Amino acid sequence: MERLHAFLKSNEFNDVDLVLCPGDITTRACIDSFSSGWSKLNELAQALNAKHLVASTGNHEIISRSADINKTPGNVELHVDPQEHLLCTKNYPAVFAHSHQRWVYWGRGYETLVGDNWIVLIINSCHFHTTQLANEFERGRVGQSALEEMKSSLGNIAMNKVFRFVLIHHPPNNHEEPGVELGREPMFNGIDFLRVLEDTGLDWLVIHGHKHFQRLIRVGDSDRSPMIFGAGSFGAGLKGTVAAKTKNQFYIVDFDVSKDAVGDERLKASFNSFYWDLTEWKPVVNETQGLPNFCGFDLSKKLDVPQLAVLVRDTIPKDAPWCTWLELKQQIDALNYLTPGDIKSLKIALGKLKVKGLTELQHWFPEQLSL
Repeated sequence: MERLHAFLKSNEFNDVDLVLCPGDITTRACIDSFSSGWSKLNELAQALNAKHLVASTGNHEIISRSADINKTPGNVELHVDPQEHLLCTKNYPAVFAHSHQRWVYWGRGYETLVGDNWIVLIINSCHFHTTQLANEFERGRVGQSALEEMKSSLGNIAMNKVFRFVLIHHPPNNHEEPGVELGREPMFNGIDFLRVLEDTGLDWLVIHGHKHFQRLIRVGDSDRSPMIFGAGSFGAGLKGTVAAKTKNQFYIVDFDVSKDAVGDERLKASFNSFYWDLTEWKPVVNETQGLPNFCGFDLSKKLDVPQLAVLVRDTIPKDAPWCTWLELKQQIDALNYLTPGDIKSLKIALGKLKVKGLTELQHWFPEQLSL
């Protein structure tokens, strides 16, 4: 964390609105580690001059597995409170406008934090882990009563906000990666929850953790299907196939809006993505380092990858040996808002058009292209 502070200072990242953490601040419900981690997050928020620090509760925050002695009949003097340490932590999971909202979060499993032009819907997908039942602590869940409440009220609460975020620990839809074992337990009611977001008729970015692998994808075929950002991990001890395919990461994300063809303001985002190489923080360049630096999305436009590839080819000067990727981005705005999937598809399309310069196959972006 100390190296991150120095990195952010040297790169003049010192003014953000929100610091968001999708849970698992500790490991295996270690209370001391949670206290230390939450303290470090508060220090980070202060260093970034953030107006709010917001967390969602991860499964490692909850004492979800009781010791056998607590299950033995007759030991009535023993007790377990799976989340007492969280309830006693000041300003966790966020500083709300009204003090009772914190207890609403713990009581119904979600609450909203609202700013002038933004809203964060904080979901406690570990709400039922306190039962200490295996069918609960092995996966996340959004309760049925919470879903019904969101159906009736969420659209009205979020309608007049420009930026709409969901912060949740468990991925609400299936999250798998070829060649990487991420676990396959589906979140209960996750797809129904995504449909609730979609039915508001508004743009949402869903930010989740849990899986130690990043992703930035659109889920669903509706024009208002939410974007899903899996944040990977920040300080996990990555091992095996996961360690070979990604790294611990940290992100600074710039959000804006653009009007679509009917004049609606639609969400767009540009990601500054950094990874830890065991000695220092660096911008992501290689596919095995995590989410690409300078990737993003723009919901105001439907991306036509083949058409974009032709535009890139036609923009490269025929009388110059090379055209840098930065020069192309300055002339073609769509290149600033590509998801990882878009980037891979675009590279394939450029190869079919015989565009040269795609030699660093493991790099997310080419440095320069030529005809």
